[in-house]
Amino acid sequence: MELYGNDNFTSDCCQWGLVGCTSQKVTHLHLSGLIPSLDLKKVVTSDVLAPLFHLQTLISLDISKNDIHGEILRVGFANISSLEYLDMDGNSFNGSLPPHLFSLWHLATINLDYNLIHGSIPTQIGNLSNLVAMSLYSNKISGAIPPSLFHLKRLGFLNLGRNFLNMELPAETGNLSNIEYLFLDNNNLSGEIPSSIRKMEQLKCLDLGDKFVIWANSHLDFQPDQAFFLGLG
Repeated sequence: MELYGNDNFTSDCCQWGLVGCTSQKVTHLHLSGLIPSLDLKKVVTSDVLAPLFHLQTLISLDISKNDIHGEILRVGFANISSLEYLDMDGNSFNGSLPPHLFSLWHLATINLDYNLIHGSIPTQIGNLSNLVAMSLYSNKISGAIPPSLFHLKRLGFLNLGRNFLNMELPAETGNLSNIEYLFLDNNNLSGEIPSSIRKMEQLKCLDLGDKFVIWANSHLDFQPDQAFFLGLG
């Protein structure tokens, strides 16, 4: 990733295949799988990303599948406030989710699958009013989903499967009126499935574990007094 140190990065790199530009300003970076997966390679830490945060015109950033280690840099994301698409899956990011990440008001898609992120989901997630898709599959996220997440009216895809969430599904789950795919499998869910999920008119798949999967509204027509209990891994 020596390209980040290039002084002419913002002027010359628009000719590169992995870079997209508008009016000679970098708007898209597709840097997936650039670091070889070799047993003897030097460990790459998250500090390598610091120069990217000077690209204030960046709209799309894909740094997936690079096995980058360390915590997600906390301050830098506030500098790329126009970001709409962020893909960081398949790395080795650890630590907690930085609140600064949720100051990206334009963010529509975020993918952090297959990392080592722990801690809870910050309440600032509710700031992302334009969020359409978020996936944190296979991390170490714990605690409960913050109530602010259930106010994201544009959210259509949410995957929090294979984490350590320990919670009951609140009635507010039904507020996700545009959700189509909701994956909460392989967590420590308990309690009843709220009847409010009947309000999810766009729902195509609700996965709460291998004992309870709903496809295409096929089982949403249950009565409020019917209790569905969760004890799913």
